[in-house]
Amino acid sequence: MHILVTRPMVQSKKTAKLLMELGHTCTIEPLLKVEAIQNSNFQMPCSGILLTSSNAIPATRDHYSKSEREKIPVLTTGKSTAAAAEKAGFARVDYIQGSALDLVEKTPQWVDANQLNGDLPLLYPCAEQTAHDIPALLARKNIHCTAQPVYRTVPRDRFTDKTELHLEKGGIDAVMLYSKKTADAFCKLVNQAGYVLPDITFYLLSKEIAQSLPKGLGRKMIYPIKPEENDLLALINQ
Repeated sequence: MHILVTRPMVQSKKTAKLLMELGHTCTIEPLLKVEAIQNSNFQMPCSGILLTSSNAIPATRDHYSKSEREKIPVLTTGKSTAAAAEKAGFARVDYIQGSALDLVEKTPQWVDANQLNGDLPLLYPCAEQTAHDIPALLARKNIHCTAQPVYRTVPRDRFTDKTELHLEKGGIDAVMLYSKKTADAFCKLVNQAGYVLPDITFYLLSKEIAQSLPKGLGRKMIYPIKPEENDLLALINQ
């Protein structure tokens, strides 16, 4: 199966490697460019860090010294983001299997388990635009959290020539989409080019992404119960 992988380049290379080990071929087509937000200063101390994307890790890492990274507790969505945080030097990393909304539900137990100081807020390094207002949702649970935008994602304005050729000739069997914003970017470029994709299968990280796609797009849409990449990869080989 020839699969179009649409994540940012670093993540796409990792995913493509896993897919090729499973016997598939891949074309890497990042649809969102990740840009650091300049002069993004962390304004206050915090009791712990919440992460829903590995894109937020570089700026977070650069803000803390090695000894601080070894002490401060971190909670992430997904094992891969947790692994990236550990690679960046954070030593007290926990993760939940699920979405940002699942993270909100699990945060109170994590706060209690780590005996975090209620006088200091949690820090949420995040994208400039987020799907959910995590601090507001946590406030309903009496948890103080401050969002710190550290990166933005910018949609591409066209497919690469290689991808366009594959789409024109029917050379793509499946497309992987990891976020609603990526799905929106893909649909915009497809409509812009006038492609019809009746035979393509879409592998999506979550049901939420599937619901955002127009009806009739592709042959079918497949997504795991929990938004975990390993679960998604398992579905590809079924």
